[in-house]
Parts: sequence; structure tokens; C-alpha cells
Amino acid sequence: MNVAFRKAEADPDIATYRALRVSRIAFVILLIAVSFFGLSFLLSINHAEASSALAANISALALSAQVIPGDTVRMLSTVLNLVAIFTAFFGIYLGFQDALKGIVTNVVDRFITRGERFNASLPKMISVISVLLLGTWVMFGIPAMLLMQVTVPVFGLVACFIPVYLIFKVPALKQYRCWKTYYVLLFGIALILVPIMKIFE
Repeated sequence: MNVAFRKAEADPDIATYRALRVSRIAFVILLIAVSFFGLSFLLSINHAEASSALAANISALALSAQVIPGDTVRMLSTVLNLVAIFTAFFGIYLGFQDALKGIVTNVVDRFITRGERFNASLPKMISVISVLLLGTWVMFGIPAMLLMQVTVPVFGLVACFIPVYLIFKVPALKQYRCWKTYYVLLFGIALILVPIMKIFE
């Protein structure tokens, strides 16, 4: 979100302020909506109905469809499912597209000077490559958890090893050298070992 506001605002402080303000408003709306949703079901069903729904693995909307007449709940559940699917897909797609754009830009800048024509065609190329890669992922049925377990060493490298290396290498970060640094390093080693543990499962 901060990146999007930095494209619209010249001052980075204003962009950060606007991003934080939008985040706060979104979290307040989310808190109110979830609280209202939870409390409304808490006050509308008894313990026996809740226990039977839990045992039968029935969702809250399916449970309410049994007592609310008409097709309103079915329509709402369909809309909710569509919104959830699109939100999940576009969240992954936009993150993947942004990461791929950064990688391509970084590699290309090392070999050639980018021109206006290349910059104009880059978003289209990234979109096509992203759709092809994500479509291949779905076509071969690669489980998301397997992908997460295989790529988790990257998280360990970026989130643990690089910060620890910088703390010991950069004199300005000397103040952060303490036992917590080794704690972060230990987590990094654990994350690196995840694929090896997956092999021996």
C-alpha cells in the first residue's frame, strides 16, 4: 500500500501517513464487521445448534440458510465465495507480478539500458508470464503447502540471515548485537532445514 501511495505522492512522509491512515480505517472496518458477524451468530443460535453444526462441519451461512427463508442466504454465500476466490487470486497474482517485475528489471539493468519502448511493454510481458506460470502451477496441481516448504529457505535467508549479517558487518548497527540476534539466526537455520526435513518425512 505504501508503494502505491509513493507513486501518487512526491513526499514519502505524506505517502506513509496516507498508507497508515488507510490501514487503520481498514482494520477498524474489519474489526466492526467481524465482531458484528460473530456476535449476530452468537446471539441467534443456541449451544445445541452450534455443536451439531461443528460436528457436521457446516458453515455459518449454511446454518443460517436452514432457518432464513428464500434464496437470500444462498446468493450471499455465492457472492462471498466469489469475493474470497478473487481476493486470494489477485493477492497472489499482484504479489507474484510485482516480485517478477523486480527480478526482470534487476537482471535487465545489468546488461542493457532500458528504453521507453521496453518500459511500456514490460507490464504486458510480466502479466503474460505471470498468467502462464500461475496457470502451469494450477494445471500440474502443485500443492501450495509444498511450494511454501520448498521456498521457505528464501524466507530464512531474507528475514534472518541477511539482517544478522548486516548487524555484524555494518558498524552503525552495532547497537543491535545481543542474544536476540543469535535467536534470529537460529530461526534462520531452522527455516533453511525445512526442505531437508520434508525429504525425510
